[in-house]
Amino acid sequence: MSNQLPTSLKAGPTTTNTLLVKWDILLYVLLIWLTLFPETYIIFKILSSFEISLAWFLGIFPLLFFLGYFLLIFGAIWWSWLFLKIINLFHRPREGYFERSSKNRDYRFWSLRAVIKKFTLWICHNFPVPWADSLALKVFGNRVSFSTPTYDAWVDSEFLEVGPGTIIGQGSVIMTSLITTELLIIKKVKIGKNCLIGAHSVVSPGTIIGDNTILG
Repeated sequence: MSNQLPTSLKAGPTTTNTLLVKWDILLYVLLIWLTLFPETYIIFKILSSFEISLAWFLGIFPLLFFLGYFLLIFGAIWWSWLFLKIINLFHRPREGYFERSSKNRDYRFWSLRAVIKKFTLWICHNFPVPWADSLALKVFGNRVSFSTPTYDAWVDSEFLEVGPGTIIGQGSVIMTSLITTELLIIKKVKIGKNCLIGAHSVVSPGTIIGDNTILG
C-alpha cells in the first residue's frame, strides 16, 4: 500500500462541509425529497383548485415562485432541525480532538450532522435575502445576529457565536471544525460585537475575537 498522502490532504487542514461516507448520500437524498414533496403538493393543490387561464397563470406565477421558494427554505430548515434533534438523542455534539475514523462516534455523528445540514445551508446560502443564512444558523443552535450577513463567506454551522454589528467579509472562512490527516478538531469560535472580519480571512477552531476588532 502506498504511504503517500492524497492530494486533497497535502495542503493541510480542510473545511468540512462534505459528504464523507457513501451511505450518507441516501440520507441526503431523503432530506431533499422530504423538503420538496410538501412544497410541490401545496402548489399543485393551489393550481388544481381553480380553473386558471394562461393569462391568470402568468399573472400569479411570480407569487407562486416566491411561495415555493419560501416553502423550500422553511421546509429544509424544519426537516434538518428535526433530524438533528433525533440524532442528538443518541450522541450530542461536543468539542475536542477526535480520531478521524468512522469507528469514532464523535467523528461519525459529526459527519451525519454535516450531511443533514448540507442541503439546507446550500439553499439558504443561495437565497437572495441575507437573513436566510442567519436563520438557519440560529435554528442549528448558534448565536448569530440577523444583522450579520454570512452569505458571502464560508461559515461552519455549530459551536459559533457572532455578536451583533459584526461584518464578515466576502470569501472569509470561519471554521469551528476542521479535519487533518488523523484528527477531527471541533472547537467553539466566539466573535464579539461590531467586529470586521476582512475579505478572505481565515478563522480557525477555538478562536476568540473581542469586541470592536478588525481582522485582515
